[in-house]
Amino acid sequence: METHADKLHIFHPWSKEQPSTAPDLHDGALYQLEGSYVPIGQLFIIALLDPWPFGVGEVVAYGKNNEIKFRWYGCKGYSDTGKFLKGWIDNNNDTYYANEKTSPNHTPYYETDMVVHLSDVYYHSFKLSNGGRIHPQLLHAIRSNEQIKLTKEAGKADELEANKTQMQGSGPRRSTRSKRKR
Repeated sequence: METHADKLHIFHPWSKEQPSTAPDLHDGALYQLEGSYVPIGQLFIIALLDPWPFGVGEVVAYGKNNEIKFRWYGCKGYSDTGKFLKGWIDNNNDTYYANEKTSPNHTPYYETDMVVHLSDVYYHSFKLSNGGRIHPQLLHAIRSNEQIKLTKEAGKADELEANKTQMQGSGPRRSTRSKRKR
């Protein structure tokens, strides 16, 4: 039997988050690394402070000095393997994540008082799966990134839900960890 090691692809075991191990051969590069322009309409990832391991946003416009105007995406439990959906603000000024707004009066959840610049972006121009999850190869890159600290609490929705009242009113905060080397 003859094998060709250069024809193999990285194995990702089946799980709830990854129901198929088939590689996506039609996407080419699954994501772009930091240091390049993020086109309007594309998703990006930035590092945040605990309990949020990282933030996912969609570029809607650019301000001065490469300031990104964006819409938040999020998931229940702040899990890196969660289902990321569009952010919305309801009539009580509370945020929630869903593919579609639950009321015609609800508005998209755009950036808050957080200023995000192009230099804050770690990964961009990726697509979520049909189920709203981050592709395993990008997830591996995120987990390997020393600047994005996944906490042991990430993904434990029940524990975080119990503490939700303590965190109410405090949205995601950008990481102030050491600057990346360029």
